[in-house]
Amino acid sequence: YDFDALRNYLGTVFDAGPPPPTLAVGVKTTPYFYDAQYTGAAAVLNGCPHLSFVTAINTVGNGLYVDVATEAPLLAPSCYGGLGGAAVHAIALGNVRRLRALLRPSIAVIGCGGVDSGEAAFRHLLCGASAVMVASALLHEGVGVFARVEAELRGIMASKGYSAVADFQGKLREP
Repeated sequence: YDFDALRNYLGTVFDAGPPPPTLAVGVKTTPYFYDAQYTGAAAVLNGCPHLSFVTAINTVGNGLYVDVATEAPLLAPSCYGGLGGAAVHAIALGNVRRLRALLRPSIAVIGCGGVDSGEAAFRHLLCGASAVMVASALLHEGVGVFARVEAELRGIMASKGYSAVADFQGKLREP
């Protein structure tokens, strides 16, 4: 949550000038929770003219899972790890929605967090993601997860009368 450090990092990445036109360069953001964090991050990211995409979100830190049988942490020896997957899906959606609203249109937002089904992918896209990232489900299910998520997403789209992602992307209905 150190936006000066983020600005310095991006400055270092692009210090040599813009990347070649065929290379998209982006960052994966930490999960943000408060307005000042969203606006601070957006100010830095919007100020980087060569930034192509932002992936929202990285894991939520300091997760701890205890095995009841052994009465010990499963993530030995450090005990703590990043929480991801379905447990962070709602946080990821909030970050995708807020960042999409605050970032300039030329910065794509990639949704990451709990994409384990076509419904989860649909939610990310509805909140404004340009694409989604599948990680935890890939670890659990293997590469077949991609075909399954795509088929489920296509089924949802067909049931709603959508022929393209652009028909619903970023069009979350306000309550």
